Amino acid sequence: MGARTAWRVGPGGGRYDEAEALYRRDLAGSEAALGPGHPATLTALDNLAGLLRALGRYDEAEALYRSALAGREAALGPGHQATLASANNLADLLAAQGRHGEAEPLCRRALAGREAVLGAAHPDTLASVTGLAVLLAAQGKWAEAEPLLRRELAGSEAVLGPGHPTTLTAAQNLASALTSQGRYGEAEPLCRRALAGREAALGESHSATLSSVHNLGEVLRAQVRRVAVRESIPAR
Repeated sequence: MGARTAWRVGPGGGRYDEAEALYRRDLAGSEAALGPGHPATLTALDNLAGLLRALGRYDEAEALYRSALAGREAALGPGHQATLASANNLADLLAAQGRHGEAEPLCRRALAGREAVLGAAHPDTLASVTGLAVLLAAQGKWAEAEPLLRRELAGSEAVLGPGHPTTLTAAQNLASALTSQGRYGEAEPLCRRALAGREAALGESHSATLSSVHNLGEVLRAQVRRVAVRESIPAR
């Protein structure tokens, strides 16, 4: 049990080297006792990959994530929730490196599998909706991203409530997508909602609240700039 709790204990105190040693020990022990394809071994593999990702050691993390995914596909099946979690983890890592084209099919796979087994409103499904939406937005695929962002917001409101931090993040995600398309009038009320909700739930000095302050300021400034440009154009 001790080795499996290392991720929670180690990084919290900045003791990454100790956490890594414990995770490697856990993996080696599981491989020796249970075999490389046992679900517990694959979980240990996935845990180590997560730590390496947090350390910015992406090449090492990717190799382990791919091994965990292949192992879970073989041991548990392609539609098992642990397999889909591995697909999602690998997608997140690829997306963090800007490898959106490689990440997208993995995100779509995780979303489809979770939807089929858990239902459209399950938090894990909504997390996959968010991941795919953000990935599409990063590629400028607004026509595909926007419906997913709206679904993310509606689902979070229904499952978690309108004032939950996850719901407020969903509102901000949609606002950011609208802002990126120059749709400032639609983005502004969402920015205001995210700011008011975060102030109430997290406090005025929380980093998420300050992010909302910045986002609203950017939207307001963009609208002022747009009006100024229009007014500077001579009437015909």
